[in-house]
Amino acid sequence: MSENYDLIICQDVLEHTPNPADIVSSFINHLSDGGVLVIDFMNAPGGENLKQAAEQREAVKRVLKENLIALKPIDEPRGNNGLYVKHSQT
Repeated sequence: MSENYDLIICQDVLEHTPNPADIVSSFINHLSDGGVLVIDFMNAPGGENLKQAAEQREAVKRVLKENLIALKPIDEPRGNNGLYVKHSQT
């Protein structure tokens, strides 16, 4: 059984995982129509970012752009925080 959620929050996680694109895809699959995703993806090359995560950063941003409506995309003014909404499938 697949559950859907009206709100998913992912803060300070993606940069520490080897598969952030898969994680974001799962969030999208489990987000209800009209649901909100609050997400960040720090960009600190050579810092605390896992190498595999940094390599998938652009892919993650592409997946978000292709599947959700960005109210505030990652990397837009003021940091690495993003706010997205899943559009209704009518």
